[in-house]
Amino acid sequence: QLYLTQTIVNLPSIICYFIFMILLVIVIVKILYRKLPIKYKHQLVLTIPILSKIFKLYKTYRIASEFSLFYKNGINLQKIVDIYTHQSDDVFLKYLANEIKIGTQKGYNLSEILTRVSCFEKELISFIKEGEKKGRLDIELKLYSEMILSKIEKYLQFLIKFIQPCIFTLLAFFIVSLYLVIMLPMFDLMQTIK
Repeated sequence: QLYLTQTIVNLPSIICYFIFMILLVIVIVKILYRKLPIKYKHQLVLTIPILSKIFKLYKTYRIASEFSLFYKNGINLQKIVDIYTHQSDDVFLKYLANEIKIGTQKGYNLSEILTRVSCFEKELISFIKEGEKKGRLDIELKLYSEMILSKIEKYLQFLIKFIQPCIFTLLAFFIVSLYLVIMLPMFDLMQTIK
């Protein structure tokens, strides 16, 4: 009872210290992350379990949908590289353009280049290979981008289903703890009266 009471009384300060430590770690990681080159940033993100899956799905969806639109409008790979190189909003697209440029100079096709970048889903490479064989790359990529979007939705729903019980369990623990802190002194008092 004493330990439980002390824990409940000190809980706000414990939570404050915990939040402060988390914020401090986030700030330090963010400062170090900004200084890294883009290639190492992605390697770092890909080592974090849940974040890596979301990151891969998002990058795959974005590239599939953008390349689909480019190819549909008759823009070839060299022009896409040009567009990505001259934009200043997204550092990843510049990095990707550079990788595609180096890869095409070495004689690799798009699927081989994207395999070497290694931050896309493996299925994207299969769809690109299929599209390159059939000469319908824009249609294959459009189809795949729609599939990836539904995959992202399913994965987020799975995460919510997993997080929700954890939050409810934590709330239940706090409610039971508060109930015990209130009731245990009353039981002690009743025993002393007897």
